[in-house]
Amino acid sequence: MLAALDKLEIKYAVGGSVASSMHGIARFTGDVDILVDMHPTQVTDFLDALGDGFAADADHIRNAFRISRPANLIHIESVYKFDLFPVSGNRFRLAEIQRSTMRESNLFGESIEFAVVSAEDAILAKLDWIRQSGGGSDKQLNDILGIIAIQDDKLDRAYMSTTAAELGLTAELNRLFD
Repeated sequence: MLAALDKLEIKYAVGGSVASSMHGIARFTGDVDILVDMHPTQVTDFLDALGDGFAADADHIRNAFRISRPANLIHIESVYKFDLFPVSGNRFRLAEIQRSTMRESNLFGESIEFAVVSAEDAILAKLDWIRQSGGGSDKQLNDILGIIAIQDDKLDRAYMSTTAAELGLTAELNRLFD
């Protein structure tokens, strides 16, 4: 997956529970969320670069990206799911990629280096997900609390406050730190 993104020079960052596990308290997750700055016209080239190791439907991915929705691919051998989140038209998601840093991790039995969203962006993205899903996700909240527990004094609270205001998440962020 990462080799295909790199080959096509598609900017990306790993987010979701993989990112929160790297910044906070690790937990098992059934998928990998990847933010991608990929235009729908790049989908065929991307799938060609992936090869036959993934189950994916080009039309599904293109259609999802056109309406700014995530699309998924399944790694056939491991049956692991990758959710691709397009950044087009979403300033926050683009900022997540721009603010990401390269991190090394032992995923899938080998040490690999990949771009990971910042701790601050992982918290904000999970707060936004909780809001969009109606507020009922203990896993997401525990991920956030795990990041805060590990990163507390390192978090850029000014950035988080400004970005939370832009996302309409000020009250939710304030509750976390109260």
